[in-house]
Order: sequence, then structure tokens, then C-alpha cells
Amino acid sequence: MAHRFETEYRPGLTETEDDPGFNNGVFLAWDANANEILSTILGWLEIWQEVALVDYGVSDKLGQGYILLEWEECNVDPAFLDVLKREPLIVDFTTYTRELED
Repeated sequence: MAHRFETEYRPGLTETEDDPGFNNGVFLAWDANANEILSTILGWLEIWQEVALVDYGVSDKLGQGYILLEWEECNVDPAFLDVLKREPLIVDFTTYTRELED
């Protein structure tokens, strides 16, 4: 069974605010049976010029798929965060800010 985002989202339509000297990241997890979510997000990386893929895989304890993304020197796309809040296939997510070293 194919699992895709149920909530519509098109990357690159929302302007992100600059955040010089900081990367802002998102860690998100989904049920391991919904692995097509990973291919969808990896496809979005071709559109997102300011986003870096940090890591992805399967968690050790619960076997959930996960991905870690960082927006380089800008804030995370707020429309993307709205999708994560509403999307039933996303079991959890969190955001963070990391100061860049000189």
C-alpha cells in the first residue's frame, strides 16, 4: 500500500526568514510502513535550495522512519511545519536551532 502525505504541500512557495549565523532544523518520524514519505521529502530537496539533508533512517527502538533536515541560515518553512502538525502519517516531529561556528 502506498503511503503519501494526505495534506497538500508544495515546497518553495513560502518565503523563509533569514537567520544569519544559525541553522534551524526539523526531526520528523513516521510509521515504518509509510516509507514513501521519505522519497517524497527527498524529492523536495531538489526544490529546497536552502535545506540540507543531515540524516535519515529507521529508529532503533520503535522502528519508525525518520529524517533530519536543516534550513541553512534561515528559519524552517512555516507551511512545512503546518503540514507536519496536521499530517496523520507523521507520528512526531521537533524543531531546533543550532548556532554555526566561525
